[in-house]
Amino acid sequence: MKRTSLILALSYFATTALMVSCNDAPKTASTLQTADTVLQSATIKPITDSIINFPQKHDLYFKRALLLFNDEPHLALQDFEKAAALEPKNPDYLAGAGEAALVTGEYKKAVQHFSTALQLMPNYGYLQYKLAISLIENKELERADSVARILQRDTKVADKGFYLQARIAEEKKDTATAMKLLAAGINHAGIHADYDAIMEMGDLLSDRNSPEAIQYYQLAFQQDTTDTGALHAIAEFHLQRKEMKDAMNMYERAILVDPTDAKAYLKIGDIYMDQKNPAKAVTPYSLAIKGEPSNAEAYYKRGLAYEALHKNDLAKADFEKATIFKKNHEDAVTALKRLAK
Repeated sequence: MKRTSLILALSYFATTALMVSCNDAPKTASTLQTADTVLQSATIKPITDSIINFPQKHDLYFKRALLLFNDEPHLALQDFEKAAALEPKNPDYLAGAGEAALVTGEYKKAVQHFSTALQLMPNYGYLQYKLAISLIENKELERADSVARILQRDTKVADKGFYLQARIAEEKKDTATAMKLLAAGINHAGIHADYDAIMEMGDLLSDRNSPEAIQYYQLAFQQDTTDTGALHAIAEFHLQRKEMKDAMNMYERAILVDPTDAKAYLKIGDIYMDQKNPAKAVTPYSLAIKGEPSNAEAYYKRGLAYEALHKNDLAKADFEKATIFKKNHEDAVTALKRLAK
């Protein structure tokens, strides 16, 4: 694979990882498993063993980083950086480190890695865009604006320039200008508009309780019908308007797209719990656990459903599992104390 296509693949990989959560906090080794356990897991162990035998092979660290990225971005960042240290002239490794740094909130590092990658591949749009995102997150708004204006002059990526300037306007609390810039960028690119820009426009309209938000979320979903982020956003919009049936339909549609979508199952369970129907809530919570067996919140919520059904033994077992997968799960600890009484 050519170098530029590698970076594009990495960009898509990282972007979809971010979109699925739709503003969820990134998962870390501290919330899942220890680093040693992760690196010795069935999927990762073969590469870990190879690294032990060939510690100077930079491509092995890169491959392991890609596998780690979704669930353990902190560990992925370490591997991307190790690969870049061993092979400093490979922009793929630097781009990977930048993506991982963005996900983990290490924005200064993200700026550094994307800046260095750009020195190797000047004027490459993806790297410029990601650098600008990193600068915005690091509150370097003037530098970010300079990069955004460069992108606006490139007809192929001009919409990303508008989106970046909209993000800058939002940072300055100028929502009206942000919406105008987003609209300009989306209109410029049409169906090929930047996914982030479309979602951001939907979010701003959703904050204003405008039904027009749904149109933008639907446009975002059309761009990638395998990604459920836009469907979740539509469901959340219906929830804030107390349109529970419509919200339920959207979560069910998300599950059709991704049968392992634990977040959708959890939301459906929550709706049933709000409707005082814990018996129905047990099933979606159980399906969330099936999709993500280490999801502490799913165990905790199913425990609440069992508790409401007076099945205290089952509730206790779930609360205990919640504390295993998230040791500082205060609500689960409180629930265990409540049952002990």
